[in-house]
Amino acid sequence: MLQVRLEESRSEAEALRKELEQARLEATTDVLTGLSNRKAFFRALGQMRLSKDISEFSLVMVDIDHFKNVNDNYGHLLGDKVLRFVSSIMKNGVKGKDLVSRYAGEEFTILLPDTEHQGVMVVAENIRISIEAGKLVRSDTRKSIGTITGCLGVAQYRPNESDDKFIARADEALYHAKENGRNRAAGELDLIKAVS
Repeated sequence: MLQVRLEESRSEAEALRKELEQARLEATTDVLTGLSNRKAFFRALGQMRLSKDISEFSLVMVDIDHFKNVNDNYGHLLGDKVLRFVSSIMKNGVKGKDLVSRYAGEEFTILLPDTEHQGVMVVAENIRISIEAGKLVRSDTRKSIGTITGCLGVAQYRPNESDDKFIARADEALYHAKENGRNRAAGELDLIKAVS
């Protein structure tokens, strides 16, 4: 009898563990895109800053160009399809420990541990090219919605830097890309060149 109760308790504990793990996953996942959400992004950023195993890491801020026009011209359902499409491209454009997150609306982040600035710029440019090359069509009419493009801003973490400052530097690079014609990736070195 005791053996049966013990086995039942183990089964209940295992079921509760699985439920808790599922709840944790749901709490850190963006429902629409399946990417990590903003909460998961900040948790991972904090872990990277404190990690002794990660020598350097970079952040890519991503924004879909003229996304409001997509929603206004085609509706929010197609806008959601664009968000999932871009999410898929970013997810496929990174590897291993890299973390892609939906930051807000049509803005995304990519954290890349152990990747120096030039390598991150290559990743960002490849993602930009893949977004632009993608072909999306309306489900109802099978007509193309045109080319989707995005801007990407890259910053490399500086020791003892606050999250806000790090994100602001990547955001500044993102806005540099927007101000210089959109559909481009820009990094900190581009900002330095623009000032000189």
